[in-house]
Amino acid sequence: MANNPYFIIKNYSRNGEMAISRHVFEELALTTIMKIPGVTPYAGDDKKNHSINLYHPATATIKKDGRVYLNIDVSISKKVNIKDTCMKIQEEVRNALLTALETVPVNININVASIEG
Repeated sequence: MANNPYFIIKNYSRNGEMAISRHVFEELALTTIMKIPGVTPYAGDDKKNHSINLYHPATATIKKDGRVYLNIDVSISKKVNIKDTCMKIQEEVRNALLTALETVPVNININVASIEG
């Protein structure tokens, strides 16, 4: 299935379509995880010493069937329980999306990219 850059919202007024960019999902996810103690968005591998970091810790993919797949790379502190924290990230991101966008079929995948001391 091909990716679609927009999530189409059902419009019952027949005046056209309304869509949400995948970037909205990514920004909502990043804003939400920054509020969770012991969690930061993963910044990517710094070994290449590039002056511009093109790495994106959250990526949203919108499939033709209307499902949104959200992959989030995080750094987690050693001081927190990783399993519980990942569940909290999923819950908080899902709640933020539901609050902002009402109903969206979304799969949220958390990748623990690093553990910080």
